[in-house]
Amino acid sequence: MNHKKFNIYDNNQTAQNELLSLRRTGGEAGYYVGFDCIDPYYTMKLGESTDWTGHPTSGKTELLLEFVINTADFYGWKWALHMPDVGTPVELLSDLMHKKTGRTFDKKYQNKITEDDIYKECPYLLEHFKIVTPEKGYRPTPLDFYQLVRDMDVQGGVIDSWKDMKHFYQGMLNEYLAEVLTERNHIMASSKKHMHQVMHPKSQNRDKNGKFPPPTAYDISGGAAPYDSGRAMIGVHRESIDTNIADVYFLKAKPRIIGKKGMCSIMFDKTKSRYYELTGNGQQRYAGPKTVQTESQEPQAKGIGWQEYYGASEFDDKDDDLPF
Repeated sequence: MNHKKFNIYDNNQTAQNELLSLRRTGGEAGYYVGFDCIDPYYTMKLGESTDWTGHPTSGKTELLLEFVINTADFYGWKWALHMPDVGTPVELLSDLMHKKTGRTFDKKYQNKITEDDIYKECPYLLEHFKIVTPEKGYRPTPLDFYQLVRDMDVQGGVIDSWKDMKHFYQGMLNEYLAEVLTERNHIMASSKKHMHQVMHPKSQNRDKNGKFPPPTAYDISGGAAPYDSGRAMIGVHRESIDTNIADVYFLKAKPRIIGKKGMCSIMFDKTKSRYYELTGNGQQRYAGPKTVQTESQEPQAKGIGWQEYYGASEFDDKDDDLPF
């Protein structure tokens, strides 16, 4: 065995300096993504990954796009987007432009985008969002995309969705997921980038009212593997397409400095294609730079994945609140 492939953390001076730095700072938290109600539960940290799940029309892609747009606006981050689930490159670009300007390409609305908007915003969007499409006949694997993001001048990447990737495995699905997601975590950590990927839940039974229950981290195909190998995990749920309220479930947060399990609700403005939260006095607040410290806020509800919420699960991670 080639032991040179392992590094031993044994330099006393290095260790002491890093421990002293950790004592002073408490650790490097993630970045604020635009909403005070979300901040206690989730921040976006470079070197990590976020898995998203939710039923179709839940609003998960809309919220994911809002997070990456906000980090581009707040911090100048750039993103590689592989999102065939959204549509063609121009359809994805139009969605980004709708969010950026608040103006729509849909002719039935009064706030239709103008030609001046397109000329003004297109260069900014193309600079910060690299829309990646495979050549004809080629279907990339997740590893292909992880390595591409690693080598690009971007802060992270987005896969929407997992089902659109090429997956090679001959054994058990859970074994494949454990391997590929662990490799993803390693690539993101070593390159200090962030990977978002949408993983749809498997089929679920509707309740007596014909509605799907909120998805849990264990509803993703592969059993415990996605949860065990995941870092941050977010589930988005709407009870019906007739409501603009999305319940955002923070299913997992590792390392724990990035957030915690819990849930909050957020509203979607279809005209602007932007989410907003309600402030303490009931005012609408769209995403913006951080203005208040919200660490003392209590959860509005316990997050899915907690034993108290759904009952005991065979996949419960007894050590999930530990840092690693």
